[in-house]
Amino acid sequence: MDKQPQKVAVIGLGIAGLVAVKNLLEVGFDVTGFERSEYVGGLWHYTEQDKTSVLPSTIINISKERAAFTDFPYPDSTPSHCPSAKVEEYIESYVDHFNFRDKLRLGVSVEKIRRDEEGNRWAIDIQGSKPEYFDKVIMATGGNNRPHIPKVEGMEQFEGEVLHSRAFKRPELFKGKRVVVVGVSNTGADTAAALCEHAEKVWISRSHGVLVIPRKRDGIPFDHTITARTMALMGMFESIFPRLYEIIFNWICKKMQDNAFKIRPEWGLSPADSVLHALPVVSDNLIPLLESGDITSIPKINRVIGPKEIELMDGTRLDVDAIIWCTGYKADFSLLDASVDPTRNTTPKWAEAIGSRGKPLPRLYQNVFSLDYPDSLAFLGNVLVATSAFPITDLGTMAIAQIWKGNSPLPSIDEMNRATDKHHEALCKLANRGSVVPGWVRQADWLAWADKAAGSQVYEHLGYGLKGWKLRLKNYTYEGAGEFLTNFLNYAQAVRVGDQLQLSGQGGCFIKDGDLIFAETQLEQIDLAFENVDKALKAAGGKGWDQVFRVNSYHTEITPEVGQRMAENYKKWMPNHRVIWTQIGVRQLGAPTMYCEIEVSAYDPEGANKA
Repeated sequence: MDKQPQKVAVIGLGIAGLVAVKNLLEVGFDVTGFERSEYVGGLWHYTEQDKTSVLPSTIINISKERAAFTDFPYPDSTPSHCPSAKVEEYIESYVDHFNFRDKLRLGVSVEKIRRDEEGNRWAIDIQGSKPEYFDKVIMATGGNNRPHIPKVEGMEQFEGEVLHSRAFKRPELFKGKRVVVVGVSNTGADTAAALCEHAEKVWISRSHGVLVIPRKRDGIPFDHTITARTMALMGMFESIFPRLYEIIFNWICKKMQDNAFKIRPEWGLSPADSVLHALPVVSDNLIPLLESGDITSIPKINRVIGPKEIELMDGTRLDVDAIIWCTGYKADFSLLDASVDPTRNTTPKWAEAIGSRGKPLPRLYQNVFSLDYPDSLAFLGNVLVATSAFPITDLGTMAIAQIWKGNSPLPSIDEMNRATDKHHEALCKLANRGSVVPGWVRQADWLAWADKAAGSQVYEHLGYGLKGWKLRLKNYTYEGAGEFLTNFLNYAQAVRVGDQLQLSGQGGCFIKDGDLIFAETQLEQIDLAFENVDKALKAAGGKGWDQVFRVNSYHTEITPEVGQRMAENYKKWMPNHRVIWTQIGVRQLGAPTMYCEIEVSAYDPEGANKA
């Protein structure tokens, strides 16, 4: 008789819960997803109810190429930074593509999750129904469920409108009002920008400095400019030299900001807190709106001194009609019975640290597995990595699936406790310096662990070992002269190395009657060499000369006419940008009648994603 598959309950059907259902179904578990709302997708579904959700005006901060599930790309027609409605469409199509909608139970309110030791299982108490029993449980309720609102002296006397960003849905309701948005964050920037068209006055209140970076740089999504090489080096620094990693990470983000915006001192955004304490705000319009005066940056609120009057930390007093708190959330573990609540016995050092801000710290191995029942209780939404939640939760749930299936063993309980103690010690040190979220992890270490546990071998194949180089190096040639030389001399015309294309030197040659022919003069060869470079780039999946950033040209004779012909071709093939160029004189090239050779490097991140 076949053994029945183990039953798994997934609580919460935002993106983390959905990918958990899909990934555990794929390895043979009997999975049921529970969601109290009547829809899937969590905050990506706009609702006017008092629930965390995007606004209709929300645009994703991370490009679709980096904000997708690992095995389900966005449609080509979707822009890199798409509106929230397109993200919801993508999530719905993900469920339908993998055909697991029948495993999802919507509009079901889970009231409590208890351990049934006698049956070695978990009891799920459901509102208006009998308990249901499962072998394993994944908590995917996330960290955006309990609003965090700081305490302010005198707040009880304020008679204006007070709400958390979770309840902010319709900016037009604030028409003609004077509104303070508290918190310079992604949500704070979006909220303040949405109010500008309606409110009489909009202030954004800051408690610390922060970096602001745009979604794009020179028309390219900023996250496309971060190469695999950079990420590998940063991962090494984070693991071995964490302080140096922090310095470099801060420098990279500040450079992104300074290349895009000129930050005025009166805005109080500089000096910015370390990115380990405050991730950069991703916004295209916050700085322009500060420049125009549509938004005014103000210090932290010190106290409320009247029915509609506040005092700032610098003593300034303002008459305001509304305060909107864009101050984040606290994780809520109240669905779990107190005996298995992961925050019940966390280190007291966390509560003592100034940067903990009263947020609960769950005691979990790798911020995922219960230390009470690691073989049957896991948590999602407690890992902060500086990228999109889509691929991170996908990888995390693949790790859970493989571990619970027995393909990737967990360490012993003692080892997991020691690892968690070490992690919390590092976290508390960070919290003693400034604000930090409980989900902070050392990104490179966590990703390496999850990759190994999931068995995906991404690190192995995209690193710099033998397997990595074999996968990374892809060779290309082009019809005509390119194929002739590749077949005759056994070398490639182009090689893709990550997001770069490196070309062999291209000469001014062509095929005639099956033979390789060089143009008669060097000037004619220069023209043909530029054409052959374009062919080689496009054969490798690039867009041609538009992506070239470096040129080395070799000439058997350098004359003013040669320089002029090179310049003319630059203007013809690259009218909108300039390259770095080294011109080199040589005695002889690869053939007696070869008078010039052009070698280029090109940057092609989009082609790298498709390759």
